[in-house]
Amino acid sequence: MAGRIHCRIEDLRPGEHAGVIFSRDEDQISVALAFLCQGLENGELIACQTNNRLFETLQEMLSEKDISKQALTQRKQLLILPGDRVYRVDEPFTPQGLISVLHEAYRAVGEGRFRAMRVLLEMTWASSLTVDEISSFFSAIDEFVCQNNCLILCQYDGRLISHAAMEAALRCHPILIYEGEAFDNYCYLSPEKILRWDFPVLRLRQFMSSLKKRRTLELEVNEREENLSLALHSAPLILFRHDKDLRYIWISNIPPEFAMRPEDVLGRTDMEIMDHAEARKLMEIKQRALESEKRVKEEIWLSWEGKQLFFELTAEPVKNDDGCITGLICSALNLTGRKRSEDALRMAEENYLSLLQSINEGIWSVDADGRTIFVNKRMAEMLGCREEEMLSRSIFSFLDGKDRELCRTYIDSSLQVGSGLHDFEFLRKDGSRMHALLEASPFLDPLGNLSGFVAAVLDITERKHMEDALRASEEKYRNLVEQASDGIVLCRTSGAILAVNDQLCKMTGYREDELLKMNCSDLIPEEELVRRPLHIDEVMSGKKVVLERVVRRRDGRAFPVEISAKALQNNTIQAMVRDISERKKAEDALIRYKDQLEDLVAERTDQLQKAERLAAIGETASMIGHDLRNPLQAITCTIYLAKERLRSGCLSGELDNATLKEMLDSVDESVRYMNKVVSDLQDYARPLRAEMAWIDVPKLIRGALSIIYVPEGIEVSVRVKSDFPKLLADGGMLKRIIINLVNNAVQSISGLGKVTVSALEKGDRVEIVVSDSGEGIAGDVMPKVFQPLFTTKAKGVGMGLSVCRRLAEAMGGEITIKSTAGVGTDVTIALPLGDQ
Repeated sequence: MAGRIHCRIEDLRPGEHAGVIFSRDEDQISVALAFLCQGLENGELIACQTNNRLFETLQEMLSEKDISKQALTQRKQLLILPGDRVYRVDEPFTPQGLISVLHEAYRAVGEGRFRAMRVLLEMTWASSLTVDEISSFFSAIDEFVCQNNCLILCQYDGRLISHAAMEAALRCHPILIYEGEAFDNYCYLSPEKILRWDFPVLRLRQFMSSLKKRRTLELEVNEREENLSLALHSAPLILFRHDKDLRYIWISNIPPEFAMRPEDVLGRTDMEIMDHAEARKLMEIKQRALESEKRVKEEIWLSWEGKQLFFELTAEPVKNDDGCITGLICSALNLTGRKRSEDALRMAEENYLSLLQSINEGIWSVDADGRTIFVNKRMAEMLGCREEEMLSRSIFSFLDGKDRELCRTYIDSSLQVGSGLHDFEFLRKDGSRMHALLEASPFLDPLGNLSGFVAAVLDITERKHMEDALRASEEKYRNLVEQASDGIVLCRTSGAILAVNDQLCKMTGYREDELLKMNCSDLIPEEELVRRPLHIDEVMSGKKVVLERVVRRRDGRAFPVEISAKALQNNTIQAMVRDISERKKAEDALIRYKDQLEDLVAERTDQLQKAERLAAIGETASMIGHDLRNPLQAITCTIYLAKERLRSGCLSGELDNATLKEMLDSVDESVRYMNKVVSDLQDYARPLRAEMAWIDVPKLIRGALSIIYVPEGIEVSVRVKSDFPKLLADGGMLKRIIINLVNNAVQSISGLGKVTVSALEKGDRVEIVVSDSGEGIAGDVMPKVFQPLFTTKAKGVGMGLSVCRRLAEAMGGEITIKSTAGVGTDVTIALPLGDQ
């Protein structure tokens, strides 16, 4: 039994689902094991939803076949479907749970890791469902296997399954397997008649056996009917019968052109079916057969919905046992295709003649004596004649001299020689000559005797003229090559020399006949070829290659040459060889002069760089000195006044304390300014290294603004979303940039104005924009704003924006400025957002 089951399981293919009804546990195990092993051998994904006892037994049997569960699960080929996701005990049953699990598992097949998926379902739980729930379940299963490359096998315990579940199984599975016997479940027998059994297993076996016998008989009947139907339908005939009133009582093989079914015809006459004129033709033929009591055969054209159909109609009377005519048996052979073929043949002949008249070649047909039988219009035009003028005229009258003798010899030997290609010079009507290429073929009569020739004639007069011109051009080219001032060589890809000019002989000291026996490599020193090959492959790829090499003369002296090579047809290479000895001498002299100039330029450049460095140091020292002198003078004056007050002892009371505090604040402000000048210079000069960390952008902007002094009349606002994403940056560097840019924005406003700090997320970047309504930047100043030591302010070194740009670049970002004079300025800090 197990062997038969295994054999049947192997017949199942993806896209099918089958049911197995068993009455013994060993049957269930045998089927499941065969099902799983076949899937593993086919490289398919296995999904099991079964009870623990069965799975443990299957696992033991797989282990005996050296297949372990661990190995299968590691490569994700075996999936155990959880029961709580397939069906739910505490909720109404829906098939969506199982289908969603199967779709999730099938994803591995869609990714190409497995060829298909097979699913083993243990259906004991189905007995608790209603018929509608089981039908819904199997509808979902059927849809799933049809849409996916999947095979599902459901196992039913015949000892436990309910009548309702059995009914659903019989309805839904295309194939049923019971105790090793497979049954095509092509029909359903009512459970009221079959499934009311006292001993379920016995009655089920009887039912399945009856089903199989009935199936066998029906298959035999169907086979006979199919053979008969095939014979009728394969015959190119319309077969039909009439009663005595010429009404159709049976018909077969109605052509698709008529677009009718048999039921549209039966019981009706031709007059009731088609146009009266067409029907009258048919009725007359059939009536003639009835009256003459003889077979009548006639060809007839019929029109049907705008189509012309041609039939051979045969009508033969049918008699009963008493010899009385009861009707007609008729056949109609559709000859429309044959008629159309005949018409097409006639049309083809006309087209052939039309083609002969329209082609650009002359067609000339003559009999065995050379008299013209047919010429097309082009042939007549070639010779300056009309077609009728050439008919019956001998082909020899259009030839003279050796061409006439050659043509006569060809005609006499044509049976032995056959067709051939010949070049003739024909005489035109006006006396001019036409060079033509003629290909003639003899044709024979039924007895094998020569009947004549048909020839295709191509006018090559222009080609002949071109060939003459080409020969003249080749002669001119040959003279040009011989007189060229450069050596010219033609060689094979192997280097074998095929041709040279006189100049190459003079350059190398060899005679032409000596060079033609040599290889190109013989002219180049061996060490030169090893160090610098000739690049033949590159030349043959279609490129024009220019090389400089050394060539050895016959007397052993070497000299430099420039070789310009290109590929020609037939795997040959043409090379121009130029002696560049004088050019090399000039290049050597030029190189020596160039080296002298470079030494001189290097010396002058060093002197100029030293002067520029001294000038830059002087300028920087002058600007820093000027910028630091003012706060130093303020500090000196403040300290002097404070000392004077202390010496005079006139510091007392809150007023003097306020005055002293104001002096100290002034000193502190000057010191901060001086410190900023020094810090900017240090930041610009030293290398920067950003310490990247995740920062809160809104918090950092608010922190930067909290330490900036904002004069009255200037409004500073922040436009940043509270849920702005974290930014990977150096918080200290970014804070310094914002402080510097906001201070610049505040200082650019005189009187009332606004400063706005906003942050936007654009793809994988963050843009922080500082906008102001200040004076803006003039167009001629804009290109210089990032230059160190450049400033338009009365106070400042001009390092602020330069330092800001270096800080932004250290974090992988950039700073850009857009400004309109008199309107305001937007400064944008663009930084990468970073991967969180």
